[in-house]
Amino acid sequence: MELHRMTHEERPAGRALYRRSFPARERQSWSQLERLQKAGRAEILTVDDGGFRGVLIMFLSRDLILGGFLSILPQKRNGGLGAAVIQAIRERYAGKPVCLEIEDPEEPGAPNAELRRRRRNFYLRNGIVPIDKMRIYDTDMELLATDERVTFEAYRAVLCSVLGTPYVDSHLERR
Repeated sequence: MELHRMTHEERPAGRALYRRSFPARERQSWSQLERLQKAGRAEILTVDDGGFRGVLIMFLSRDLILGGFLSILPQKRNGGLGAAVIQAIRERYAGKPVCLEIEDPEEPGAPNAELRRRRRNFYLRNGIVPIDKMRIYDTDMELLATDERVTFEAYRAVLCSVLGTPYVDSHLERR
């Protein structure tokens, strides 16, 4: 299994998986992601395990990496590929902590509470630790990271560099 920059040929499959996997309110436009990649502030990666198996979008800063989006093809899940991706992320960004956002499994009335719990448990089993809770994208979220020293403020700074401070100021609330 390897992670590599998405090729032009993989783009349609990566874009389609991204759109199917994440709610519209959480997604950025694909063209914006490509602009961020061109500016050196993001990487759009392919999960390759003998062919296209998933998409990974990482937002880059000097001190911290934000794993914005990770999705594995449904038919390739639950076979250890996700754990291999987490290990590959650690290797690719060695020396920098990586953080990510997940939907809070404890959000009252969440329609997908069991899926949220399974997702959180997957990350915890793979050495990712809870950092903080917040509300963003009109959803209760939890911040996780590869290093317990990651702060909410460092995460917020990366988010501001990606989404812009006005958006973050009006949509991110620490809980």
